[in-house]
Amino acid sequence: MRNMTPGEGLDEWNDLNMLINNELARKFIKTFELLKSTLNEMKECIEKMKGVKKFIEKRQIENTTRSVTTAMLHSLNVFFNNTLPYFKRDYMLKEKLHQTLIHVDGTCENEINRLQLMWKETPFLHLIFQKFDVNKIIVDCKQFLGTS
Repeated sequence: MRNMTPGEGLDEWNDLNMLINNELARKFIKTFELLKSTLNEMKECIEKMKGVKKFIEKRQIENTTRSVTTAMLHSLNVFFNNTLPYFKRDYMLKEKLHQTLIHVDGTCENEINRLQLMWKETPFLHLIFQKFDVNKIIVDCKQFLGTS
């Protein structure tokens, strides 16, 4: 049996602990930057949705002669009027989660995982897909674009 002196192996333990903490910190920074990028994309998407909504409203006013066009524009207008607030709330919630992430210990994997799960499971997008038949709207739009 080998005689061990107190403190032997302590350097290896400290090195391993530092390596683990550095890896978690890298994972944290990578996650933080990815979420920041996603937030920017969401913001751009919401701005585009606002533009599409305004365009639809303008076309509805101009084009009241074709009933097929009017019905499709009305359907899209209702969809955007009802869902845009949910998209905005989803963005604001994710922005708060991103701000919260700044105050989390970057070496605590449980905290990082918990916030990532909260990010993915925000209720607003689920509500949009449950409350509004998004697939039907997409199919209707494809059919409309195919016939016009």
